[in-house]
Amino acid sequence: MQFTNTSTDNVASFDWNFGDGASSSEESPAHTFTDPGIYVVSLAITSLDGCSAFALDTIEVTNNGLSIADPGRALPENIAVYPNPASQSVNIQLDLHAAKMVELHLADMTGKLVRTKSLLASQRDLLQLDIAELATGVYFLSVKMEGESSIWKVVKI
Repeated sequence: MQFTNTSTDNVASFDWNFGDGASSSEESPAHTFTDPGIYVVSLAITSLDGCSAFALDTIEVTNNGLSIADPGRALPENIAVYPNPASQSVNIQLDLHAAKMVELHLADMTGKLVRTKSLLASQRDLLQLDIAELATGVYFLSVKMEGESSIWKVVKI
């Protein structure tokens, strides 16, 4: 599969992670996934002036080929993620219109999934995600409900 960098800044470095243990520092690399599965692909870039940016996407590889998982629409629900930064756990406060199935996915800066949780959440629910054993750093929390999703940056201290 061919990956294409679409950043417009003057980029000094590219750090692609394909979620299967492989990585690349090329601007727009090609990569072959050898096994079926769901992979979180990430790109971290650093500009010439030292600024950084991060993007990730989910790719599903099947025996019939691959597809980019539809990220869905942004969640219209009221959701709060706190404390942030955190050292032991992150709270996800939900204020939903009705009970819904919720999927939580926490990925590290390389796109590797480090925590996943699926549960039926009530209208006003407080979910906790344990991060105590994770390394200090930046993570990305994806909250998905009924085809809708939002992503938060979470800092582990």
